[in-house]
This record gives sequence, C-alpha cells and structure tokens, in this order.
Amino acid sequence: MGTGMPAASGSGDAGATTGTTSATPTAASSDASAAPAPEAHPFAKDAAAAESMIDDAIDSRHNAMDKCAVDARKRWKDPHAKITFLIGIDQEGNVIGIKRPSKKDKNDEELLTCVRAALKDAAFPKSHAGVITIKKTYEETLSTTSTNPNITPN
Repeated sequence: MGTGMPAASGSGDAGATTGTTSATPTAASSDASAAPAPEAHPFAKDAAAAESMIDDAIDSRHNAMDKCAVDARKRWKDPHAKITFLIGIDQEGNVIGIKRPSKKDKNDEELLTCVRAALKDAAFPKSHAGVITIKKTYEETLSTTSTNPNITPN
C-alpha cells in the first residue's frame, strides 16, 4: 500500500501519485456489534486548514498510534527508538499509503499495518491539493516536571 506515494520534505507536502485506490462496497449489517460508520471527511479550504485538520485527525487516534510505537520498540528491543513514517492522503481524505521515509529505517510491516488500522476511517480532510504527504515522528521527550517535592525543575 505504501508504494506510489511521493517523497516528503516536510509536513503537508502536496504532490502527484501514480498509485490508485479502489473501494469495494459492502452490505450493511444489522448486527449491533458492527464497526461504527466512518467519520465524515471535512473540506479544507487551504493548506493551513488541511494541515491542522490532519493533525487533529491523527491526534484523535493518539492511543492507537502510541500502541503501535510502543509495540514496535518492543519488537526492535529499543525502548527509546525514534519512529518516523509518512502518511499519504488523497484529495477525498482517504489514507492511500503509509511507509517509512528512509531505507535506513527499520522495515517493519507490522508497524505499518498497525498504523493503517489506527488511522482507518479517520476524518482526514478533503482538499483540492491532490495527494498530501504528512511526516509523523514518535519519540520520547524528557519532562522537567517532578512529583518529588525535593526536586525543583530548572
């Protein structure tokens, strides 16, 4: 799925793609345990709005995305690994591909599958920009807050 996605130089890059996507209609189920309907895809009027809406859509899936990163770090036996990937979104707001940005990155199909599942049916915006490629990085940050009353942050 990650093939055909343009390379990104940063967040919100727009470009063309040679990949195609297709959808297969499914029959509606009256089963109460069926998955919830996909979120609506809002329209982004400009690049800044699209970037903000994309960030919000990804942030809304924070718990699932974080689990993907934690599980990958466990598989890699590197609890502090920096994890970066590219997300390709078409003009209709559908995820068309997820890949690691560099050949030096660990190739982990399980990570990419997890991220695809976490972002499935997310409310990415529709736009006239064509394909948008977003670069996301998950890394640990050092916190300067402490619950110890004897330690004061600088």
